[in-house]
Amino acid sequence: MTDGAAAAIDEPGRPPRPPRLPVLLQAGVVAVVLGVVAAVSLTARQPPPPTVAEYAPQAVSQITQAPVEQSVDPGRGGVQQTTTTTAPGSDGKGVGSSSSTTTTTARAVVEKPRVRHCVGDPGRQIEDPQSPPCVPYFDPKTSNGGSTWRGVGPDAINVFWTPDFLETNVFVEDMANFFNARFEFYGRKLVMNRQNPRPGDADPTAMQADAQDAYDLASFAALNYSARSGAEYSFYDAAARLKIVSVAHRVQAQATDAHFRRQSPYEWSSVPTVDSMLRNYGQFLCGSLAGRPPKYAGGTTAGAPKRVFGVIVQEAADGSRPDLKPLQDEMTRCDASIAATVNDRVTSATGRTGQAVIAAMTDADVTSIICLCDGKELRETIMPAASAQLYEPEWLVGSYLDNDLDNSLNGAPNDQSAHVLGLVFRNKLLAKQDMPFYWALKEANPTSDPQGGAYYSVAARYSSLLVLASGIQMAGPHLTPDTFAAGLLRTRWANPGAGAPPYFQAPAGFDGGRRTFIDDASMFWLDPNRQSTVDPQNTGAVCYVRRGERHRLGDWPTGDQPFFTQPCS
Repeated sequence: MTDGAAAAIDEPGRPPRPPRLPVLLQAGVVAVVLGVVAAVSLTARQPPPPTVAEYAPQAVSQITQAPVEQSVDPGRGGVQQTTTTTAPGSDGKGVGSSSSTTTTTARAVVEKPRVRHCVGDPGRQIEDPQSPPCVPYFDPKTSNGGSTWRGVGPDAINVFWTPDFLETNVFVEDMANFFNARFEFYGRKLVMNRQNPRPGDADPTAMQADAQDAYDLASFAALNYSARSGAEYSFYDAAARLKIVSVAHRVQAQATDAHFRRQSPYEWSSVPTVDSMLRNYGQFLCGSLAGRPPKYAGGTTAGAPKRVFGVIVQEAADGSRPDLKPLQDEMTRCDASIAATVNDRVTSATGRTGQAVIAAMTDADVTSIICLCDGKELRETIMPAASAQLYEPEWLVGSYLDNDLDNSLNGAPNDQSAHVLGLVFRNKLLAKQDMPFYWALKEANPTSDPQGGAYYSVAARYSSLLVLASGIQMAGPHLTPDTFAAGLLRTRWANPGAGAPPYFQAPAGFDGGRRTFIDDASMFWLDPNRQSTVDPQNTGAVCYVRRGERHRLGDWPTGDQPFFTQPCS
């Protein structure tokens, strides 16, 4: 949107050109056209324009002005509009006593600099396939309601954020500039307010104080909070109590369907809930792994006749841990079970070896460990303990605490990381040139270029900003947490090419009232010797089964899957 752009001006249509056809021929053409117009008007009268964007992919805008593509002379000329009125007593179909009058009026002019270009058909706001429907125009003469909520003014929407791994102000400001330029915020702009989080990895008091700072800065919303070993919901919940909208980007113990509904309309996530993740995991295990030999294990474990499952649950820094019931319920459907469960509480104590955790697995003859673990704990403590005991199980990991990235297990013992497979619940991570977050950065600032591991943080921040921007746009001019929620919940995303090449992105949206942007997954394995897709300076790459084909509840395939088969893509 262009600041300070002039209001649209009503202008009569230009004088008609002198007729070039013979008079009689021209009169005949006019008569035919008027007849067609009258017939259409009587049989297909159009409803009045909506008061706000229709929440469907074909939506355009709340305004009566025509989008630029529909204008005779965008930015200047008016569009002639013909209407037919039918006298009382008519049934609209020419039955009964009636008379009609046809009038021609000039439609108001749209101001070209304020028109945003829609992408694709049906129209999306931006090139990202996960873009919301397009709202191409807001009349600058129309009031946006001014200060509709704390942190929302007539010109600005305050957004609070704390930096994560290798993240800088430049990247976040560039992305904010992109969304300000490309999304319809009804005369407002996102204003990003950074604050470094207070120290204390597991200190809920510090995180609650950070939420209070967000309130004191008059923030409407807060983006994904800095990683706190799975305890970040101390911040999000405190923000919700202060009536601040938040968008998370990490699957963790407290991110459940029930939790999000209790915190409505304030808490949202760009990745699935932990209970959705566990239900999908259970269906995946039943379809492709349960009842079969552990052929992806190593050493003597690979010779077992049938898989035996165990679970290692890492408690978050605040002591919370996921409820395994969704996983167990799904596994029960195929007569699979969990032979051993260990709760692994990570503390600051020195000398932890992980031997007790591994001993519990070997004592139960576990061949396949479902590890709901942080990557650092897995690679630095648990896997080395398994190597010390010459134990090489299958390691079944996923998006819980971001354990599905190229660098999650960088540095882990090779005899363990070579047996890693599982499900990834985020969008496929491609080379940065093929990622929407990178397109956004480059459009806003051609010199903006995150290197190495900064990719992860910038991609996560973009995903959270996309959810936030979508909710603000679809809320309409009167922005509050309630209109934000209503906008997201009734919007229908077009999702072109979801789950297919070239991007294999997840289908986005908040179907069924969920509060998470995506809700499905791809199968993957880890190649510890391959050059990283994300950070080519390191080794270790996530490899996607069938290049990233996605599945959701009720749609998981059965039979052996092509894990550990090349090429890795």
